[in-house]
Amino acid sequence: MSIETLVAIVFRWIHLGAAIVAVGGTVFQRFILMPALSAVGEAERTVIRERVLARWRIVVHSSVLALLLSGIYNAFVAFPQHKGQPLYHSIFGVKALLALGIFGIATVLTGKSDRAQRMRGRGPFWMGLLVALTAAVVALSGVLKNLS
Repeated sequence: MSIETLVAIVFRWIHLGAAIVAVGGTVFQRFILMPALSAVGEAERTVIRERVLARWRIVVHSSVLALLLSGIYNAFVAFPQHKGQPLYHSIFGVKALLALGIFGIATVLTGKSDRAQRMRGRGPFWMGLLVALTAAVVALSGVLKNLS
């Protein structure tokens, strides 16, 4: 196995691992944690939210960094293989824009600003939007992987 192949495999694992952790955590929070928190009092809910947010912020920022770096590397590897395929590059562009939107929303939701707190006030909407957008990115990734 060549060093280029090994590096490509490592970057692919980093990319998929970061995506799995970030998407899985978002789905868990939206469909399990948020509904479960409605059963506890406001004071307890606030403490739990703050503790989860402090840890989740690290996961989100680490995942965004890993996805950006590995995504850039993966694009540089894939683009020469798809030279002259405008469909591939168009779909990739849409996927990249959606991913940047996901990164932006997820990062703001973990923030400490007034805007972040207002967005978290509509947490089910924003987390649901993140789940939908990530499903679209995964679908587009499947299309890209299967273009000849």
